[in-house]
Amino acid sequence: MQPKSTVVLTDKEELIPLLQRNIELNNAPNAKVQRLDWNTDSTDFEPDVILVSDGIFASDLHQPLADVLHRVAGAKTRVLLAYESRVFSDEVNFFALWSQHFTFHDIKPADQHPVMRSEDIFVFEGRRK
Repeated sequence: MQPKSTVVLTDKEELIPLLQRNIELNNAPNAKVQRLDWNTDSTDFEPDVILVSDGIFASDLHQPLADVLHRVAGAKTRVLLAYESRVFSDEVNFFALWSQHFTFHDIKPADQHPVMRSEDIFVFEGRRK
């Protein structure tokens, strides 16, 4: 039986072996890895979902992340952004950048999995304008 979806894990070139090892350890035949440099790369496909996990921890990554989301997300792509709040003023700056090409809303804790939600983790869903 073939998997119904493909999961593409992306990161910088030097982390590709680690991603590949995680796929092997988790026996995930529907997963593959691809280099994605936020400053320069794009993808050769339009993802259904992009999951950004703790991607806004460093303010110098905000512009590259907003740019790569714009380049990679298609009209139907759902972007899920989860992060631990650290510096509110920095986070506001990222959302100002993201809002240039995306609409988004927060996913309230009551709508999150009861075991997985946390008071210091925030989740947003976005789509291209």
